Amino acid sequence: MKVLSNGSSRWLEATNGRPEWGLWGKAQPLENADNLAHPLICHMMDVALVARRLLEERLARSVAKRLADSFGLDESDAFSWLTFLVAMHDLGKASPAFQLKAESMQPALRSLGFDLDAPRHARHHGEVGVLWIVDALLSMGLEPKASLRLARAVAAHHGEFPPDAVALDRPGRREAGKASVWQEARRGIVKHVADALGICGRRRPALEVAQDHSVTILIAGLTSVADWLGSMQEVFRYELPFESLSSYVTIAESRAEEALEEAAMGQPYPGSTRTFTQLFGFDRPWPLHETAERIASSLDRPSLIVVEAPMGEGKTEAALLIAAQAAARLGHSGLFVGLPTQATANQMFGRVERFLQKERPGVSANLHLAHGGASLVTPYQRLLRAVYDPDDDGGVRAERWFADRKRALLASHAVGTVDQALLGVLRTRHGFVRLFGLAGKTVVLDEVHAYDTYTSTLLERLICWLSSLGTTVVLLSATLPSEHRRRLQHAYGGMEPSVAGGTQPYPRVSVVRDGVVSEHGFGSLRPAVEIELERCEDDLEAVATRLVDTVARGGCAGWLCNTVARAQQAFRKVDELVRSGRLPEDTHRLLLHARLLSGDRTRREEALESMLGRTGKRPLRAIVVGTQVLEQSLDVDFDVLATDVAPIDLLLQRAGRLHRHQRVRPPHVARARLILISPLGDPLVVGVKAVAGVYDEYILRRTLLELHGRDRWVLPEDIEPSVERVYSEANPNDHADALSDLRESLHRRQKEDDLKAQGKLLPRPTVRDDPFGQFPISLRDDEDPARAEELRAVTRLGPPSIEVVCLDVRQGGVFLGSGRNEAVDLETPPTRSQIRRLLECSTRVSTRGLVQWLLESELPAAWRRSPLLRYRRPILFEDGETVVGAFRLVLDETLGLVIDRRGGADD
Repeated sequence: MKVLSNGSSRWLEATNGRPEWGLWGKAQPLENADNLAHPLICHMMDVALVARRLLEERLARSVAKRLADSFGLDESDAFSWLTFLVAMHDLGKASPAFQLKAESMQPALRSLGFDLDAPRHARHHGEVGVLWIVDALLSMGLEPKASLRLARAVAAHHGEFPPDAVALDRPGRREAGKASVWQEARRGIVKHVADALGICGRRRPALEVAQDHSVTILIAGLTSVADWLGSMQEVFRYELPFESLSSYVTIAESRAEEALEEAAMGQPYPGSTRTFTQLFGFDRPWPLHETAERIASSLDRPSLIVVEAPMGEGKTEAALLIAAQAAARLGHSGLFVGLPTQATANQMFGRVERFLQKERPGVSANLHLAHGGASLVTPYQRLLRAVYDPDDDGGVRAERWFADRKRALLASHAVGTVDQALLGVLRTRHGFVRLFGLAGKTVVLDEVHAYDTYTSTLLERLICWLSSLGTTVVLLSATLPSEHRRRLQHAYGGMEPSVAGGTQPYPRVSVVRDGVVSEHGFGSLRPAVEIELERCEDDLEAVATRLVDTVARGGCAGWLCNTVARAQQAFRKVDELVRSGRLPEDTHRLLLHARLLSGDRTRREEALESMLGRTGKRPLRAIVVGTQVLEQSLDVDFDVLATDVAPIDLLLQRAGRLHRHQRVRPPHVARARLILISPLGDPLVVGVKAVAGVYDEYILRRTLLELHGRDRWVLPEDIEPSVERVYSEANPNDHADALSDLRESLHRRQKEDDLKAQGKLLPRPTVRDDPFGQFPISLRDDEDPARAEELRAVTRLGPPSIEVVCLDVRQGGVFLGSGRNEAVDLETPPTRSQIRRLLECSTRVSTRGLVQWLLESELPAAWRRSPLLRYRRPILFEDGETVVGAFRLVLDETLGLVIDRRGGADD
């Protein structure tokens, strides 16, 4: 028999023979902790009171009201029941298998009569306690179906919903504890918590709660967040058992408020009904802004708002105004802006920061950047702070508690890639926390035309859930095919447009409200822009010569390539011409693509915006070569643009970077000019793989047919007709038979991709039966590239890829790559600052064959414990070169990572 230690003896004495107080809930004390453990009943109360604070003060009013209404009760009664329900989340810890985990507590537990003979394969406490929670709810008069769903929701706080096969399997004698003291303890915990929270005199929840699957998501999210906060040991210090739970409640209430303050979980900002001119300083609203103001001023319930407008019409400002008004009129709280790429998210982050500063002068705002590369973005790191100061003088901050990737969407404001939201509808652990974080916000998704079938299927399911959660969604696009728009509207619950005579002409704003679609037309801000279309054979030297000769007389040119390898080759051609004297050496030259080292890419993105952005200091001459990152959301402006052929909507997006801003231009580029790089000849047979093999051939052929014989575009007039003629199957062209095989091949792949997506998705919130009773969490949202495809929570399909860290070997040591002079010790775990600098030397590669070689290479043991490094592989370069398997890699300071295979560039 083990001898009681001093701490264990004190615990036993304070328990005073009361079994409900003898069980522990937390037992990993800090170094300076006074006690070995924290009573289970106290931890349950800690979490419950955090939840009550969240419900009463911190959650969006629309979410809190939604929960109360779903219970069929007024807020006072509903919040009391929800608080009690959250308290029950850890009732499964009152079991032998869990109590065995703290060896230091075992002597005291045995002295109280608890047997600790747990079965070897006992279930997790989140699963074993579901039916005990159901029993507690049934004893209070709730009906069985509602009791099970509510119990499942709070038991999911470890990341997944206990399935029926587990939840309905009542614990056996060894799993529940053979001694009667176990049941006595569980009943005592339930009774004391119910008494302390005043449940007994409250009206019982109505049965509607059993039918609303979105309520399950909200309760699961609320419980998880409250549990995270209620487990902050520096706030909820370990205590000995109290004389009564009521004597502990006052302490716990104070600590709950302290925890919320420590995490900077502030009260919702009430929003603003200020006008565009007040918010953005415009002399007068633009046409789209006037339409958005009218729509925003009439918001009386959550809605889907689809803004289709040309590039540069102010879509972002329209979305931000709608978000401010939704907060004021609907009780929403906060904003998430999702974009296609990290580069576009980085640029949007600055715009949202400036908006928040103007919308709420002197009032603090919590803003986070939500994507995997956020730690490398200087503007975000500048806002990030470790300690919350409630007495600061306002302004925009990024509070450290929300920097965890699962918590970023809980922040009142976040900008990131759309992937962060899509993970909420995949079968991942704590996916419901992401949805909970988006509930009651305004969610803005930009460039919604940019996604393939797989991602679009995920996006439609996300919009379906956001509708059920009462979230207002704003979708932005310049080139959205009508069929895609209708699917997105239907996902939110929309029926056919209620506009007599058909849809409004482009540009337009459509609104889905209570299932009804209304449409609103408006005029473009600027006169139509005429863009001259020039053809150029796929000859990189010829294109480079044409751009160099144009820029020689002044101006800023862009060149957009479809692959990294082509962009690197194109930049070489430009650089050779400049160095040969065709242009002055002071001509600005910039290369931007996905295989630059992360730190270099971030710096180049910032340089591009400062040079060619709306308020940038524009140089006399510049040539920018890049990949698709230049076509999406970046607010940059070229005088002339060359582009590889691509699907029609992407070409129009690229054309939107021409003459985007009002400015005086050199006379020879006074007219917008798009140089289309494509093999010349019959659109039905000409070879397209060399220049545009990354895109579907059927859509490319239809694009070439649409452009055949055309020498100009008039924007925005030609945007919608061109997109519809290429994408609409309702309007087949004269060559439909010639393209039938390609069309069938595309449709077959689309069906396959849709099936892949469906197999990884959260069921629709409209399904009749409980979707969480058979909902296995089968996917991992980590970045392990070695994980089998069917087990990865991917939000986009594509070839396998891996992140690499590029390092130099010189002078007998290892240094950061690309000429940096900091030594790296691969045998020593790196510090936080060293990890950041290693990440700045990382990039992603997706070359087939190379990825497999890298996966089989050895990872430094010192990196395995770092979440940011454990899935990255180091590559060691000597004199800027190395060989990996069948590949020759060159790390070039200007070109980035160049990959050659058997003498040829590889992408």
